Amino acid sequence: MRGRWWSYGGACRYHLKMHRCWLVLLLASGLLLLCWDTRNFRACSTSKACGRFYGAGIDKYPRMHHDIGNIHDGGNFKQKTGSFRKEEVSHTYLQTTEFHGIGTETVKSSERYILDGEPKGRSSPVIIESAVSFTDGVLLIVNPFHLRDAYWQAEIDVQLQCLFSGKIRTKVLSADQGFVRCEFPPTFAQDKLNGGEVTLEVGSQAQSSGAIYGQFIWKKLVYGLVLLEDENDALLLVKGIVSKKKGSAPEDLQCLFGNKIITEVIAFCQENVRCRLPLFLSHTNLIGKTVTLIVNGSHFPSVARYYPQGVSGNLLLPYSGPVSLGAQKTSKERELEGKKQYNICACTMVWNGAKFLREWVIYHSYLGVQRFFIYDNNSEDNISSVVESLVAYNVSRHAWPWMKTQEAGFSHCSIRALEECLWVLFVDLDEFIFLKQCAHPGAQDSLTPLHRLITLYDAAAKGQLGQLKISCYNFGPSGLTTLPKSGQTVNYICRMNAQKRVKSIVRLKAVNNAYCSRVHHFELKQGFVSARAAKDDAVIHHYKYPVWEDFKVKFIRRVATFVADWKEKKDMDSYDRTPGLGNEAVEPIGWAHWFCEMEDTELRDYVLKVFRFQNSSKLIWE
Repeated sequence: MRGRWWSYGGACRYHLKMHRCWLVLLLASGLLLLCWDTRNFRACSTSKACGRFYGAGIDKYPRMHHDIGNIHDGGNFKQKTGSFRKEEVSHTYLQTTEFHGIGTETVKSSERYILDGEPKGRSSPVIIESAVSFTDGVLLIVNPFHLRDAYWQAEIDVQLQCLFSGKIRTKVLSADQGFVRCEFPPTFAQDKLNGGEVTLEVGSQAQSSGAIYGQFIWKKLVYGLVLLEDENDALLLVKGIVSKKKGSAPEDLQCLFGNKIITEVIAFCQENVRCRLPLFLSHTNLIGKTVTLIVNGSHFPSVARYYPQGVSGNLLLPYSGPVSLGAQKTSKERELEGKKQYNICACTMVWNGAKFLREWVIYHSYLGVQRFFIYDNNSEDNISSVVESLVAYNVSRHAWPWMKTQEAGFSHCSIRALEECLWVLFVDLDEFIFLKQCAHPGAQDSLTPLHRLITLYDAAAKGQLGQLKISCYNFGPSGLTTLPKSGQTVNYICRMNAQKRVKSIVRLKAVNNAYCSRVHHFELKQGFVSARAAKDDAVIHHYKYPVWEDFKVKFIRRVATFVADWKEKKDMDSYDRTPGLGNEAVEPIGWAHWFCEMEDTELRDYVLKVFRFQNSSKLIWE
């Protein structure tokens, strides 16, 4: 009897209220299971063995795989495992797509991955998740579990069409890394089609869709989600939450995951909102669910959805290691910084910039940039082929279909690059750094010119340099009337006297918690400092006013969020506008000689010395 008393089973058999004992045992078992599951999920967030789904060009979930692909989108490729079962294969390669939403990267592996079963919480997911109406067309967002961008690119000319309400077909303008841009339906039919389904037709087969035409307008919209810091926080990218550049956050602002889970806002800047992820987050319950904001009691329209790290329908980035909240680095952080793959990277946003991309990349590569992120804002000039030709320079292209969001794009890039890069240079394709004192790679210290410049100013800041600002000189057409084939640096040699604005090289660990980009510089964490390079050390040659043929495209649209399009009759005295021009793309008399206050040939002479083929007049990028 005594032996049985100390056994829970025995106690319950002899106890008068046996059912209560079993109830206690059941509750205790449930709590233990819950604790184990929570720890396991958190452990999976940093493990390659569980908890994540990585696509592989998969058409259907169960036990499907996609063999033999080509490497594309040059740059740094990393193998991801996730929740796949691996099988060794020989003499073949798997084409795996790592879904970041706004940009896919193809990686090469000698192993075959087969998905074990469907992800829970997503029964029969649609292929087309959402439709967003812009001024120039309709953007369809593809469910990442069905992403087949390579297939669509191959079939786009003959088989892929946009289908409205099952009856009106329009042309596909582009299919790029999970985003498909559709031509508007005819004007006479638009009102009738509002509220109807919009999808894609491949051949004669309409794809399953949850997208509704007219439901989301590119005016007020949560359009992206980025997981941060080992999945403890998320950054939402929000169009239209503020109306001015330095607007403050709404007073009553909360984050909403799915329909019920509300979390707090951790940080806010312009159109970036940092949210705390739900406690004990269950990825099986939230996969594919909408993530949005509650603003003064109302839900903000949203196409952003939650997916585990590695998969996204809108945007999601890999992250490794926590970001320090202060300026003082721990020994572990110093060790991690020392292991970054690249010391200096560069990020830019382009639209139809293919003609000058080679010059920009090759020039800055010589100065010490080791990795290039090209955010493509709906280019139509075959820039992909130029990126492929620059694979040796570690260049990757990332689709960014969101109009007038350069600040958010740079914020996104600062997170994306964090895993690989210590510093990132944020400049446009018409901007070139000229290092007067550190122009050539060092023979004694083996530092690249840019690395030497940063080291110089970081030492002066006692290791707390957060960003180095470099002043810009604006150049004019310099007497030219046609686009120069040999590039910008050797042809535009006449500029204005005064320095105008700055661009920055940013230490990614120093960027503040809202990843706040002001285009020309970033907001920093407390304890880090900004420095401005002396003009004798470094300046930026900004070829802001090129030949009219090239310049007039700026009237089509501007990329910065809070800058008015030049066709609009507002902010006419803004520095962003061109002095002497109105709001129409009409070439003024004598344009070729405008903005020429002094001749400056220093950078031209440097380029001709360094980048011209021996015994030839051609430059390397021609």
